[in-house]
Amino acid sequence: MKKRGMTLIEVMIALVLCAVVFGPLYVVFSSSRKNVIHAQGTGIATSHASSMIAALKQIKYDDLQTMTEISDANLSKPFSLKELGISSMPKNYKRTLSIEKMDTSGSEGGPYFLATVEIRWKPRTIKKFLKYKIMGFLNSKEFIPGGEE
Repeated sequence: MKKRGMTLIEVMIALVLCAVVFGPLYVVFSSSRKNVIHAQGTGIATSHASSMIAALKQIKYDDLQTMTEISDANLSKPFSLKELGISSMPKNYKRTLSIEKMDTSGSEGGPYFLATVEIRWKPRTIKKFLKYKIMGFLNSKEFIPGGEE
């Protein structure tokens, strides 16, 4: 008599072999997806934070002022998004701006301002908020970008 089909043991062995082969592949592809989503979010945050720092560097020294963790919605002239000519953040992203006056004695070439832009977001695939922070020195009284007055 000819054997037609597979026994239950053969089917179970085949399933175990498939699990051994495809299990690690699933882990690799799912972690790669998370890394791509994280990198995409970081790229968006980097672009928006750098744009804000670049725009802030164009503000005259006498118009600069200290502030602590002010969100986009609470920025006033000359720091408002419209005045700076930068776009608002995408949904699920939050940007805050802090500016602090540094070296008021002038011992290190100051006085100058240090701006900190922090962007927080929560990707769908990650359970915690991610954060990107960039800092940049703003104009001192002696330094005028693009030439002298």
